[in-house]
Amino acid sequence: MRCPYCSGQSDRVVDSRSVAGGEAVRRRRECTSCGKRYTTYEYVEHSGLQVVKNDGKREEFNRGKLVNGIMLACKKRPVSKASIDKIGEDIENMVFQESKGEVTSRRIGELVMDKLRELDDIAYVRFASVYRNFRDKDEFLEELKELPQTMTVIKSNGGRQGFDRGKMIKGIRMACNKRPVSEEAIEKIADKVISGLNPNDKGEVGSKDIGRLISEELRHIDEVAYVRFASVYRNFQDKSEFLNQLKDLLGD
Repeated sequence: MRCPYCSGQSDRVVDSRSVAGGEAVRRRRECTSCGKRYTTYEYVEHSGLQVVKNDGKREEFNRGKLVNGIMLACKKRPVSKASIDKIGEDIENMVFQESKGEVTSRRIGELVMDKLRELDDIAYVRFASVYRNFRDKDEFLEELKELPQTMTVIKSNGGRQGFDRGKMIKGIRMACNKRPVSEEAIEKIADKVISGLNPNDKGEVGSKDIGRLISEELRHIDEVAYVRFASVYRNFQDKSEFLNQLKDLLGD
């Protein structure tokens, strides 16, 4: 094995145990060059399973590709690598047990969403928004509304309150009042803001971070709505900066 720290190719196994119900072996290795330790896994190789993609094309099932997709959805979220690997193992075992030589990419995506929904709300939203590509947006929004709002918002005065998607949409809607911005666009802004949030390990996120993301989205949607929201969000605390942005916005 090549050491991930120094790229040395000499190591010794210091611990070995069976995991995933006997489907894999976990080994702790120690590099003989730098002395650092790392973990490797050996898995039972399932062969012959074909993944049928949406366009009808087929490709060999690749567990590594599946895990990488889950890792992207969990980026900067309090989700351990072990949890991600466990999802990959569970889904791999499920599709091999269910299938008769092939499985649809849609089925794999549904299984990933089921697992992420139980594990982390934000990771679920990220994966679902890409996987579904808003093809069934109404259904996706209904699922999003049903997610438990476990995040805590830290307000500017230090107070805390539970995250409220409805309250956020109401604020966006007020900024877009009598502007050519559809309700669908407002809902989409809310979805993008939620997927862009990165709460800390305690599930906390700053109200300033939420406001900043909303401002960025409105800036691309409607200039007047952006000015309205930014003037309230910033409360003129950094007036000179805001006026400079306003000048840039108006091309003056």
